[in-house]
Amino acid sequence: MVETLHANELIKEGYKAQTPREILREELLRKIQDFKDDESSRESFFQSLYPKTILEPEYLEKITSSIISCGNHLVLGPPGSGKTNLIKDIWELIPKNTFAVADCPVHEDPMSIVSQSFSARVPPCPFCRSEYFKKSISKTGKNSDFIIEPSAIPVVPITLREGYGMARVQGSPEVFPDNLTGTINLHKLEKIGDPTSPLVLQPGKLIQANRGMLIIDEIGKLTRGTQNVLLQALQEHTVTPAKSRESFPASFVAVSTTNLDDLVNINEPLNDRLNNIYIDFSQDAEKNRRIIDLAFQDTVLAVYFPILFINANIKLICIWREQFCSVHELVEIGSNRSLIDCIKRTEAYSLQRGCGTPSVDDFKEGMFDTMLARIRARSGDSFLRSKEKVQHFLDTHFEKILQEEAKKIWCVYFQDILHKDKSEGIRTVQEIRNALKDAKTFDDNFSDSSRYRKLKRFSDYLLPKETYRGNYQDPQIFQCSFGLLEQFQVFTEV
Repeated sequence: MVETLHANELIKEGYKAQTPREILREELLRKIQDFKDDESSRESFFQSLYPKTILEPEYLEKITSSIISCGNHLVLGPPGSGKTNLIKDIWELIPKNTFAVADCPVHEDPMSIVSQSFSARVPPCPFCRSEYFKKSISKTGKNSDFIIEPSAIPVVPITLREGYGMARVQGSPEVFPDNLTGTINLHKLEKIGDPTSPLVLQPGKLIQANRGMLIIDEIGKLTRGTQNVLLQALQEHTVTPAKSRESFPASFVAVSTTNLDDLVNINEPLNDRLNNIYIDFSQDAEKNRRIIDLAFQDTVLAVYFPILFINANIKLICIWREQFCSVHELVEIGSNRSLIDCIKRTEAYSLQRGCGTPSVDDFKEGMFDTMLARIRARSGDSFLRSKEKVQHFLDTHFEKILQEEAKKIWCVYFQDILHKDKSEGIRTVQEIRNALKDAKTFDDNFSDSSRYRKLKRFSDYLLPKETYRGNYQDPQIFQCSFGLLEQFQVFTEV
């Protein structure tokens, strides 16, 4: 049974009248104050605020600055750049446990009733006004609302969640104003006869988001009429449901996204009330690897996926971003989703062949299918031209990038571990080749550092990088990885 308190008890415990934007600002400032200002860890601190979003540090700092300014937010960027993940991370920052007026249909903040100054900013709902307000005559002879004692306001603890402090809107022309405002159920109103009853209200997304966060994906695809409803809520913190004469509170943090092509469709007054934050694809290999790792952190691949293919996947997508991200029909090929889908498609080809590790051909087919699936053509001819560009791109870069990434694996080891000792490099490769000649005993002797000291040293360097292992064990992984390096003639100079 939920314990019922009263507003005066909350006030004694230090409960403050705050809007969701102010609460979020305070939470971020608290985290910043706890952070030890050390430049070496500054990037990791801001990254910790948004754990599911991998972006360049300057973007994370701009986002944080926008939140601290108590604004509403519009995140701009190309498709697949991490906008939706960012919104999820911002939602996680909002404290979820709070208090509401008992039995209120819109989980009213008690301070909207007991604090005149806060009530002026976030007006109470009609139900609470009817239930707890009384009328009095002022000295001027006009009627005025009289707010009763906090001890008379029952409150209950609530947890913000979807539909009760968080609402999502997927932007499209089919999202009508009623979807945001909600409506009064006339059938229930006729039956109940009381327009202030919570039972007659069918809350829309703006009312569902009250006290928390409104998420609007692709805001530029909303019609002007729907955008105007949102504009009113951002200006007045209230919304008037369809068929209703009463306004309800709609106080929330609005976080929206749009692709650059749809930016022109957002009306100027609405855009003026949103902090525009631009984010872009990262060209940093490590960050792109972390995007892949996050996507598969709860998934075990059915095959062993070599680090060579991971690195080549990242490099190819980064090159595509440099060359084609200004082209509308081709920009999504460079998305973060492509980084992830390439691995899934390659795995599928490997499984179709009944193999535990993908071949180079599997990887190339997976890459081609992934890129082809993200063409956004406006006609059949346009699609075919884009398909030709994808094919030409892979014909030009695929083998070359695999060759370069394979050499990089050995070169880093040769420089950092062997300290450019060419004779030691020759002995290392020869020892590994000799060990692999006897396939029957290789698995048994793999960990015998007294017999294969140089092999063991190279495997200790290589194996920790191979995190997508499938059901393969260390000897099999090493054998496959070394075999790929041999295939791309990494050791021709050794």
